[in-house]
Amino acid sequence: MRRSGTVIVMVMVVMAMAAVIAASLIFTVRAEIGACDAVSNGEQAYSAAMSGLQKAMAVLVESRNDRDAWRDNPDNFRNQLVYDDGVNRWYFTIYAHNRIDDQTVRNGLTDQSSKININVATPEMLLQLPNMNEELVDCLMDFRDSDNEPRQNGAEQEYYSSLSFPYRANNSPLMTLEILLLVKGFNGPIVYGEDANLNGILDPNEDDGQESFPPDDEDGQLNTGLLGMATAISYEPNVTDEGKPRININAAPRGLEEAGLPEQTVEFIQLYRDEGGRFVGPAQLLNMRYRLREDHNEAGGGGDSGRGR
Repeated sequence: MRRSGTVIVMVMVVMAMAAVIAASLIFTVRAEIGACDAVSNGEQAYSAAMSGLQKAMAVLVESRNDRDAWRDNPDNFRNQLVYDDGVNRWYFTIYAHNRIDDQTVRNGLTDQSSKININVATPEMLLQLPNMNEELVDCLMDFRDSDNEPRQNGAEQEYYSSLSFPYRANNSPLMTLEILLLVKGFNGPIVYGEDANLNGILDPNEDDGQESFPPDDEDGQLNTGLLGMATAISYEPNVTDEGKPRININAAPRGLEEAGLPEQTVEFIQLYRDEGGRFVGPAQLLNMRYRLREDHNEAGGGGDSGRGR
């Protein structure tokens, strides 16, 4: 009887172990199937997103000068079917912040060249952006330049190496605006403003003051932070809409006169260039002031040529 009881116990133990192993195998198989489905779905989602990108590029090629075709066109950019695999139907939607109405999205594209490019903007231009101050500007300039000499209010590699989780400063142009979150002093509210979920719509929690995240000014308008006014990837062909070469304000003044600029503006540009100055872009001229050197060779040199343009 004892031997029989022992055998029964051993059989029960073996059966229990077999059940545990079988359950483990079933769990592993299901996990692998789930992982395969996730990978497959991820690839499908990526392909659908790339289809949206290709569609946007095609619309721009065909209708570059037709603003209505690409700025807000639900027929081209909302709920566009890409593929039906028999189980799921894959769509893409392109949307952007609608400055006219914060309660609805805009199904279209945003011209990045209309924004300030943080990789080439001067400190003066960066200071005009929302939420920016001299410390943030200096930290950004240090993060993007190639040297290791910190500016007055900036931070170079020594600072980033001293962090609890150190990382390397970019020391080169930023690939995306989101990289600003790695720069000393920058955070989500500065980069994204009140649009915490990046849907381009003023949601209730983005207009209730301090009651819920994110913090906002409760003014009934969506503050999109730097994301709404700055970019890191703008590109603009160096020709006019008619395909003619644009005039380089750093080149000979003859072209400036042919562009129909006021004589005062042409003179201002020439004086600035005579002293070795170079313009990053035409926007630099906005409200620009410049004091000539005392040894400037122009008659009456040494005065203030601060002519706002």
